[in-house]
Amino acid sequence: MSGVDRRRVLIACTATWLTLPAAADPEGWRLLGERSVRLLGDRDEILVSARRGTMRRIRLRVLDQGVEFFDVTVHFANGEQFEAHVRSLIRAGGQTRPIDLPARDRVIRRVMLSYRTRRGADSRARVQLWGWG
Repeated sequence: MSGVDRRRVLIACTATWLTLPAAADPEGWRLLGERSVRLLGDRDEILVSARRGTMRRIRLRVLDQGVEFFDVTVHFANGEQFEAHVRSLIRAGGQTRPIDLPARDRVIRRVMLSYRTRRGADSRARVQLWGWG
């Protein structure tokens, strides 16, 4: 295969990948991002690509270990922020309630997570950010 042919294949594969939808569930929720959080920490962020689109609601899913969340701060593309007080222990395999975002559809840039530090916890939990809208 010549260099030009390889380049065409690479461009075609990239274009296909960019048009694929994010992971979704049957209710229309789409996976926006994921973060492995160290349970000894107390703050982390999940970055969101603009190609994920605009969202009306978000929720967090927790895998591997339980996490006690306090606050979630959503940073929008227009520079505005929205803080939601979650204050909930989410066990592994569970999720938060849906969090309604203010105003109309919003493009999310990143989400800051504030959660409880667990003494002696040396493992990690995966936190997924899901969006609906």
